[in-house]
Parts: sequence; structure tokens; C-alpha cells
Amino acid sequence: MGVFLRSFLSLISFFGLAFSAHAIPPETPSPDRKIPSTEETDHAKPASSEEKTTTHRRQLDTLQVTASMESQPLTQVAAAVSVVTRDDIFSRPNVVLADLLRDSAGIYVQQTTPGQGIPIIRGLKGSQNLHLVDGIRLNTAFFRDAPNQYLALVDPFWADQIEVIRGPSSVLYGGDAMGGVVNIISHRPAVNHHKPISGESYLAWYGAENLALGHARMDISGRQQAASIAMTYLDSGLRRIGGGQTIPFTNYRSQSLTGKGIRVTDQGLTLGVDLQHLKQPATPRVDALIAGFGQTHPDAERYLFAPNQRDFVHIFMETPNASGWYDNARYQLAWQKIIDQRQVRSWQETDGFRENNQSHSFSAKATWNRQLDKYRHLLFGLESWQDTIRSEKWRETTNGENPVTPRFPDRSQMRLLAAFAEYRIKNQQQQWNLGVRHSRYHTSLRHPLAPDSMLLTDWSGHVGWLLTLSDENRLFANLGRGFRPPNIFDLGQLGPRPGNRFNVINPQLKPESLYSLDFGWKHSGTNWHWQSAIFLSHYRDKITSVFTGETTPDGLSVVQSQNLSRVRLFGLENEFEWYGTQGQRLRGSLNYVWGQEKTRQDSEAADRIPPLNGSLSFFWPVSHRWIINMHSRFAASQRRLSARDRRDARINPQGTGGFAVFDVFLNWHPHPNHSLRLGVQNLFDKRYREHGSGLEAPGRGPVLSWHLLF
Repeated sequence: MGVFLRSFLSLISFFGLAFSAHAIPPETPSPDRKIPSTEETDHAKPASSEEKTTTHRRQLDTLQVTASMESQPLTQVAAAVSVVTRDDIFSRPNVVLADLLRDSAGIYVQQTTPGQGIPIIRGLKGSQNLHLVDGIRLNTAFFRDAPNQYLALVDPFWADQIEVIRGPSSVLYGGDAMGGVVNIISHRPAVNHHKPISGESYLAWYGAENLALGHARMDISGRQQAASIAMTYLDSGLRRIGGGQTIPFTNYRSQSLTGKGIRVTDQGLTLGVDLQHLKQPATPRVDALIAGFGQTHPDAERYLFAPNQRDFVHIFMETPNASGWYDNARYQLAWQKIIDQRQVRSWQETDGFRENNQSHSFSAKATWNRQLDKYRHLLFGLESWQDTIRSEKWRETTNGENPVTPRFPDRSQMRLLAAFAEYRIKNQQQQWNLGVRHSRYHTSLRHPLAPDSMLLTDWSGHVGWLLTLSDENRLFANLGRGFRPPNIFDLGQLGPRPGNRFNVINPQLKPESLYSLDFGWKHSGTNWHWQSAIFLSHYRDKITSVFTGETTPDGLSVVQSQNLSRVRLFGLENEFEWYGTQGQRLRGSLNYVWGQEKTRQDSEAADRIPPLNGSLSFFWPVSHRWIINMHSRFAASQRRLSARDRRDARINPQGTGGFAVFDVFLNWHPHPNHSLRLGVQNLFDKRYREHGSGLEAPGRGPVLSWHLLF
């Protein structure tokens, strides 16, 4: 922490000395903020009905996304993409980053503890989806293909935009991108902004969890430099669920420190450095500490992630100057460390265990763009990634600590080298995207029961199609292949697992692959934005934990990861926005996924498949100072369970019940730069659990927040 604090102070000092004190002439908004945000529009005078309608149309048509590794209007992308904007981050209930994805098409959120959360995209979860920060891999070599805590180690308030590409995206983004890609685009301070010093502060309190949250950010802008520094602190008490019951082991804290510096040269070259630090000092694993379905007692008397921490350093360079073989380029170098330390003592055991698992990854990425002629465009790049796993474990007894076999083989390593290209052909009516990637993975387990090294090569391809029917309507289709190489979690995990299991190594695992076809429609009119998609996926060589029939001397059932099954997934995704002439806004989503898993001997429902679910929000500005926001989320029951689901203590073996929950908020804007929100979550105090989650959702509780821009 001290190293990061000194780095931030040095960063701010460097840029602060470089800035002139006199006023800076205004310029166009930063390219990272492509639509008018609250920060920008709150300074403007109230618009007429006609102006509001025109503004809404412009927002929908110009919302920029980077799904194709270059900034493009959302309507011009031949992919199913969901976007969370900067405004959404402050207008939605938001504690961990996954909370922001709940209302998006094709996404369902699972939580094992209040301080963690993952998105399930098109029925896939964990390492079956790729998570990125500014295009750099967040996924590690010990990322689980199951619920995990690592996405919660990214501060949601440091994001300017979150993009979710639904469907396999391995051509541009590599392994793990089977269900989809979550790309968190971090805040970028604007160079030569009209205000030399700007920023924001945000305070929030959630009554159902007695949770207090504070966030502050300051941007300093000069003619050629800009810097930003931000801090977020969260302190959560015990969760009260519907009906008034309080759940133990749900209290935790989180603290974040982030910063970024930008410099633009006279030649237009952009240089930048981004530093991110987030730590959860001691977060309980709730499902291990409370008896679940089918259990007479919990798995553990103590289970703490203490601490979980992420440190990230990202250096990038962007050049808009054309050369003989590219028009513009982006170069990135990044280092990431994730600390996953645990303190565990099983039920009625006197001895406990302490673990220290760490991922140290280095990434290098280069992408180039070239407009070949009026109709043809080429994007190509190289990527390198290396992750070294450090793993230690000690048995804690009354006589002290003794080292034992760690969770993963210590100093195991996974390396990637890849090349990719996407060729786009476009005329006034149609667009075709043709992509290919070659990946080479080299894994060293450093375990006496495993080979010295394993080499895997993979080819992936993608075809995308976009048909412009009119200015407002477009059809799109995608046929692609995603893959997931077995990582060190799959290959090298050795030791006890939840549910009285003991995992043994299988170094013969093959990569998983997924073939997917989707077809959809995008509409962007004066008042309406609508996106619908239907998809069919075939998931092959799925890695599954299976019982070997053996037991350990302690009575634990021995399990091993094997390429055992195939899964067919089918789904429908819808999301829409409607803007009224008086500033009203209606937003909604509706999602459905069906999955069937087959092995040589059996066929059953795929595991962790979300139920039919959706959301509906209505924003009603009753005056230029007061806005009423009514919000509902709902899900049908899920009775189609796999055998693994029925064994999971987080899931009722009879199925998960449906729910509908309503929130009401009143927003007051006493000044263009101030907003105060007062509301009630779960208005009718519904007791419910999202399918696959480890605890019930919060019950009825007041919400109070204050947002200040300066």
C-alpha cells in the first residue's frame, strides 16, 4: 500500500507542476465520454421538449463502444453488446461492480457473499467469460469456472463505461471469451478541459445492510497533460433480508485507491499510466459459514478471505499518426497482482489452515488499424501474457504453524503468445467482419505428478454480418468459436474442496471450445432504442469435476477435473429504452436461457442456468429539480436442475423460487452540480434468493445518496 501511495503522490506532483494556472479554453468532450453525461449536461439550461427528443436520438446513435477494439457507434457493431454508462454507475444501486450488470440483456448476477459477485453471460460463468480492464486480462491462471470473488476487486466508481460483448469473442480477445467479454473502461481525465480542476464526491448509505460508502475523485487538466486520483471506501454491516431476519457473517470492508496520468505530445501521441489498488481486508465466505440446503451444519466455523487484494499498473501509448502500414496504433504494458489469502477452520475441528495464493501476471498488447480503401478495413495485433502462481498453505495448531501441500503447485506458470486479425468489408447497406486468431499456450505445473510443461495451440475464427435496413433498423448475425484452455485451477488444484471433497490433479485435460450462432435486430429511432438477439451454442469438452469413487483417509470424496460433457445452450435476449418528450425514460430487459448437458452415460439440465428474468425502470422528471425513479427486477422459478445443482448447498434441491422486487427513489437536484437521492429498496420486503447465490438478497431498507460535481 505504501508503494502505491508514494506512486500516486509522485504522479499528481509531476502533473501538478506541469500545469499552468491560467484559464484553459474549452474544447470538445474527451473521446472516452462519447455521450452527454450528468457531469456535462447538468451545467446546461433546461431543454425544450423538442431539444430533449433530439438529444435522446443523438445519444442512442452516437453511443460509442470498443467491442471491435476501436471506437464505433453501438448501432454500427455487428455484435450483441450491452453498455453501462457513467450515469448508470451513480443512478443504480451499486456496491460491487457486478451490481451494475443486473439490468443488462443476456446477463444474470450470482453472489456467494455480499462483497463479491459474478455475471452469468448466456448461461456461462467464471472463467468461461473473459473479464478485462481497458482491454487487459483480469482473468488469472487460477480463475475458477464457477462463482469467484475477483471481479469485485475492481472499483466500479473508477469506470467510465462497462461493455459486455455477448457471445464468443476469442478472435479479438483470446481464451476464456466463450459466453462473452466484460470490458471495464476506466476513467480518463480530459486534456485541455475547460476547467483546470474538476471532480466529484459521492456518499451513500444502504439501510438493509447498514452499509456506508464514500467516493471522491479529483481531475487536474492542462494544455497537454491531465491527471486523476480517486478513493473509495465501503463499510458494510450485517445484511437484513426480507421478513426482518439478519444474516450473520455478511459484514465486510473494502478500500480502493486509483489514479491515472495522461500526456499528449505536439504530434498527437498519447502517453498514459494507470494505477489501481483495491483491498478487502477480511470478507467472510457466507455459504461456508451458514448451513445450506441439505446440511445439518455449515462446512466451516471460520472462512475468511483475509485479505483479497488487487494491484494493477497499466502503461499505454496511442498514436494517431499513420505510417506505411497502419493508420493508428495502441500499445499496452500491464502488471497485475491478485492476492487471495484465506483463513479456514472446518466445522468442529481444532486445527485450521491459512493460505496465501497469489497471481503475478504481465501483459503486452499491440493493435494496429488500417483503412485499406473506402470499403475495406483491417485490424490486427499481437498479445503476450504470462501468469505466475505463488501458493502456500499452513496448518494452524496449538503448537504453531506447519507448512502443508498448497492449493496450487507453487511457482506454476501459464504463458500465452497470440496473433489476431479482423478484416471488415462495408458498403452503404452491408458489413462483413472476418476474423482469425492463433494462440499458443505453454503451462508449467511444477509438480512431481505432472509433466514439466504442456503446450497447446489453437485456431479460432469468427464471421459477423450487419445489414442496414434503414437509418433506424439493422439486422446482425454472428458465427464464431470461443475456447478456454485448461488453466492451473483446472490442472493443478490439489487438496480439500467445499462439500467434503478432495481434488486430485489431471494433467491430461484438453481445452474446452464453444461454437455459437446468433441472430438479432437493432433499432435506434427518435424515441426508441431496442436490441433483441437469439442464440444457439454448442459447448464441447466441458471440464467437469467428477467423483472418482475413492475416498481419503479423512473420509473426503476424491474428485478430479475431466473433459466429460457437451452442453447445448439456447437463449433469447432483449433490452429497450424509450424516451418521452418531457424527459421520461422507460428501460427494460428480458432474458431466457435453456441448457442441456450430455455425457456418454447421461443427459440432464446444464448446471447454474439462470431462470427467465428481466427488469423494468421508469424515470419521471416531475420538474427540473425532482425526478421519480421506479424500478423492478423479476425472475421466474428455476426447477430444471442438474445433479451438481442439487448437491450444491446454495441451491434448493426442489428448485429456486421466483420473485419480483420493487424499488422507488426520489431524486432532488437543488443545484445543477448537486443531486440527492432518497428511496426504498425492496419496497414490499420480499424474501428471495437469486438462483445459485449463497445468501438471500437484502430486504426492505432506505437508501440515501448524495452526488456532488465540481
